[in-house]
Amino acid sequence: MINKISPSYQFFLDGRHDAIEDGKLHTYIADVSVMYRLGFLYETSPNNPKRLTLIKELCREFAMMDNDFSNYVEISLLNHYSHRILRRTMAKIGYHIPSGHLDSSEFHAWRVR
Repeated sequence: MINKISPSYQFFLDGRHDAIEDGKLHTYIADVSVMYRLGFLYETSPNNPKRLTLIKELCREFAMMDNDFSNYVEISLLNHYSHRILRRTMAKIGYHIPSGHLDSSEFHAWRVR
C-alpha cells in the first residue's frame, strides 16, 4: 500500500489504532496528517470494499506528497469510483473536490480549513 518505513505510514497505523481503541479522531494528529485520517477511515470501513480500495489508492497518492496535509493536491486513481463515494471519502479526510461533473480518475482537491 505505502512505504512501511515512512513517517506517514506510522500516522496511518495510529489512525487505525485510534479507530479500534476509542472510535475518535484525535484532533491534534488529525489536524496535521491526512494519513492519520485515512487510517482511521480504513479501520471504520470494513464492510465497504469499494471504499477500502479507494483508501488504498489515496494512501498511495498522499504518501508521495511532501507535506503531511497539503493545501492542494492532484489525485490520479487507477480505478473508477462513483462521484458520491469520492466526494464523501474526500470530505472525511478533510478535502473538497470540484462540484459538477468530475473525472473520477484524475481530479484536484483542496483542504478544508
